[in-house]
Amino acid sequence: MPCRKPLSGFRPSSHKIRVILGPQDRFFWHDTVQALLSHPVTLTEAYDRMGVRLSGPSLRPDATLDMPSEDISCGSVQVAGDGVATVLFADRQTTGGYPKITTILSGDIDGFVHNRSRSTVQFQAVSAQGAIEMTRGNHASRRRYCGQFAISQSTKM
Repeated sequence: MPCRKPLSGFRPSSHKIRVILGPQDRFFWHDTVQALLSHPVTLTEAYDRMGVRLSGPSLRPDATLDMPSEDISCGSVQVAGDGVATVLFADRQTTGGYPKITTILSGDIDGFVHNRSRSTVQFQAVSAQGAIEMTRGNHASRRRYCGQFAISQSTKM
C-alpha cells in the first residue's frame, strides 16, 4: 500500500520560525534582541536565492562593525550597519563581516523559504539543547519517512 503522507509534513509552520541566538548577538543590546523576538517581521521585495531583507524593528548593532570575516550558515539572520536584517539562503555569500543576530533552525528553513514578499513571520528563540533535540527529531522523522520508500533487494529481482 503506497504511503500517502505528504513530504510537506516536514515543513513546519511558515509563520512561526524557531531560531537560536547568535553567533554574534553580543553586538546588540538586549532590548534590540527582544524587539526582534517579540515583533513580527515582514519579508520585503528584496528577495532572491541569496536571501531576503526583512522589514521590522531597527536592529542597529551596538558595536563598531570591525569584526573579521567568517563563514555564514544558511538561515543566518545577518544585520548590516543600517539595522536592517537579511535572512541568508542557499546561494548566500560564503563569508561576511556583519554580525548574525540569530540563525533559523535547519528544520524551519524549508518553511521559511515558502513565504513570499509581504509575508509576516514571528521569530521564536529556542535553547541550544532544544535546537539539538528538535534537529535530531526532524532527522529521525525524515529517515522513517524515506524508509517507507526503500526497495528491498528481494523485490528488485
